[in-house]
Amino acid sequence: MKAILRLPLIIWFFGTLLVYSSVLVSPLFFKYSGAISFGIPILIILNLIYLILAIVFKWKSGFVALLLLVIAYPFIKIGISFSGPQEPINDTFKVANYNVKWFTDAREDNYNDAIKWINSIDADILCFQEFYPLKNISERIAQLGVYYISMHSKSFHVAIFSKFPIINDGLVFPEGHSNNVRFADLKIKGDTIRVYSVHLESMGI
Repeated sequence: MKAILRLPLIIWFFGTLLVYSSVLVSPLFFKYSGAISFGIPILIILNLIYLILAIVFKWKSGFVALLLLVIAYPFIKIGISFSGPQEPINDTFKVANYNVKWFTDAREDNYNDAIKWINSIDADILCFQEFYPLKNISERIAQLGVYYISMHSKSFHVAIFSKFPIINDGLVFPEGHSNNVRFADLKIKGDTIRVYSVHLESMGI
């Protein structure tokens, strides 16, 4: 009789272990593994409720729920975390991306509006597409924040302005492409970070 009563508990124990182990199975091998893993929080709550009832009513089977909760500790740790106030991170920089569309026929007022916008956002790195370098726009932008410049002086493709030194730059594709990708390697606090300014082709599908 006792063996029959223990059977549901045994099924519950090993069934819960199977659900826990679903996180170790790639969906490429078993497509339902990801969906099964969503049941882990539910099982943790059910085992916690059972453990509380077992303590109240002095059920010896409560050790099974306790054991399952101990095994589930990694999941509990991921789902519930406590931390004190964090210090603000100062090692950050601001990046802005803007397709200026040749400054809409290269009118003077459009250049002035762009200068005002760039000045207002105070970005450390500026990535432009369809950049038309007329009316000393490059020099005017550089004067706003002592920007280093990566661009082609006679084309309206892509450009990168950076407050950090540019140690290497270039185009991903040959010059003949109307759409291109420019990269710039920036020296930022002793490290080198590569930034891309990407001009994707539109209306060409």
